Parts: sequence; structure tokens; C-alpha cells
Amino acid sequence: MGEIATGIFAWKSVNSAGGNGLIHENPKLIGIQVIGILSSIIYAAVVTFIIIKVINVVSSIRASEKDEQIGLDITEHGEEAYGGL
Repeated sequence: MGEIATGIFAWKSVNSAGGNGLIHENPKLIGIQVIGILSSIIYAAVVTFIIIKVINVVSSIRASEKDEQIGLDITEHGEEAYGGL
């Protein structure tokens, strides 16, 4: 929400290098802020997807069904999480 608030409350007299926001008669800045937010979300999603695919090629991300049946505490860490309960 802070990114959108910048588009609402920005004031050129506080930051002379910036621009005025919505309450200072510049609704365009909210659109610029929203585009920045959306592009950040898309970038993060795409890069995360690529990283997951690369890791999955190098080593399996998901545990095997056999390991899940035995229990991941034993197969991954070599110990029982709940003491045999």
C-alpha cells in the first residue's frame, strides 16, 4: 500500500526531483506507481519460476512418495520428530 500512497501523497515541495501526487492534482503518478508494482510482481514471479525450474533440473524439489510414507523427519533428517507417537 505504501507504493500507492506515494502516488497519492507525493509533493514536489518535499522532493523537488519528484512530482506531485493525486491530492496535488496529478493523478498520473498513481498510474505510474501501479505499473511499477505490477511489473515488480511479474518480474518476481517469472524469476522465481525460472529458479525453481533450474533447481528441479539439478535436484528434485519434491520428496518421493516412498519418503513421504516413511516420514520426512526420518528420511531427510535421520530422526523422529515425535518420538515414535
